[in-house]
Amino acid sequence: MTPRRLSDRFAARRAAVAASARLMRSAAEGRLARARDAVAAFGERLHALSPLAVLSRGYAICRLPGGGAIIKEASAAPPGSSIEVRLHRGRLECAVTAIAEEVEHGTS
Repeated sequence: MTPRRLSDRFAARRAAVAASARLMRSAAEGRLARARDAVAAFGERLHALSPLAVLSRGYAICRLPGGGAIIKEASAAPPGSSIEVRLHRGRLECAVTAIAEEVEHGTS
């Protein structure tokens, strides 16, 4: 093999390696972009479910005084008891004056 032919072959292989490297880089960048998008989407979903995001939509968290248990049923806070209500901005200390039990939705 002549030096010229060897040089041409080497140049062709170098070009093929460079083309492969560009393809691999492009594929890796595409995969990384899709992974970033997926992470961002999961982050948005997680934020939407966070208690603070729920509070910002107007909901509140009611608990027994002193950071006690979260109140899920009216019977857990009988009349005369105190409760803490966490809002999006601030907290209320409330006195229960009456309760009204409601029938669960979807039951007969």
